[in-house]
Amino acid sequence: MYYPRILVDFDHTICPGGDESNPPTHECLEVLNRLKATGYQICIFSVRSNSNQTQRKTGHQDMLDYLKRYNVPYDDIEYNKIHSHLIIDDRCCGIPLDRKKNVDWSKVKQLLDL
Repeated sequence: MYYPRILVDFDHTICPGGDESNPPTHECLEVLNRLKATGYQICIFSVRSNSNQTQRKTGHQDMLDYLKRYNVPYDDIEYNKIHSHLIIDDRCCGIPLDRKKNVDWSKVKQLLDL
């Protein structure tokens, strides 16, 4: 069976401010859970750990710990943007941002009609 893939950035998108001490917003979790329940594959990506091997390992583990701590649904993790049906990223043209330059999940929810 075929499930559409949604690519979701980590820093400033799931993780506000790119700071792991900031939990994801209620709207972020709501949108991701609804997408997952609808049958979408959620692929989280980050370029935070693309430099050297030590930073890559630390960045990857920090991200896994964050996703688990806050019960963020996902199917896969990538470190490069890959083919997908939709990309939600603070650096994508047309994605609404809040005053702090993080993704505005309440507006994403409206755009996706969830």
